[in-house]
Amino acid sequence: MRDLLSLTQQLVDGRVSRRGFMKTAAVYGAAAATLGAGGYARAAGNGALIGFSFPSFDAFRWPHDRHYFEKRADELGLRYIIQGANEDVATQDSQVDAMLSQGIKALVIIPVNVDAGKQIVERVKREAKIPIISYNYVIPSTAVDYWAGRDNYICRRTAGPAGPEGSKERQLGHCQRPGGDRCGPPEDGRRTQGAQAAY
Repeated sequence: MRDLLSLTQQLVDGRVSRRGFMKTAAVYGAAAATLGAGGYARAAGNGALIGFSFPSFDAFRWPHDRHYFEKRADELGLRYIIQGANEDVATQDSQVDAMLSQGIKALVIIPVNVDAGKQIVERVKREAKIPIISYNYVIPSTAVDYWAGRDNYICRRTAGPAGPEGSKERQLGHCQRPGGDRCGPPEDGRRTQGAQAAY
């Protein structure tokens, strides 16, 4: 049991992937009971209960963002429920419903896709009237109270050259223009401008 608890903490800390966790936890015969539908709840503090809905935890970035969210929420004494929807809109919708039934006071959402995200946030705002934060992707709805994201220009400018001499590809004149996520053309352009400034 102690090994399973240690493994669970590694998952929470982002040191092991969900897939790696499932493979290892299956050996203990406890994967389904421990992880459920890809979620985690923490009641360390006595503050407000916050729901955070991720599209999945498969992308490299999301476990890191999850870790920093948990760390800051713990510092503030907040309680939280975190769910990953395995890139399935219906799963994300039902997980948000479950969070609402548990009494969340705010929702942070990274939608599986922005169109479905719009429907989810508008329903949540209409039924629960709680604050909603769209994280990373812009959900085109007035139901969103706040949008949080990164500065793509600075990200690409910082990630551009590899060291003071630049990368081998840069020295040879090879360059790949970044872009294409679900962020949309304005953000793709900011990434491209940042990368070009670095090169």
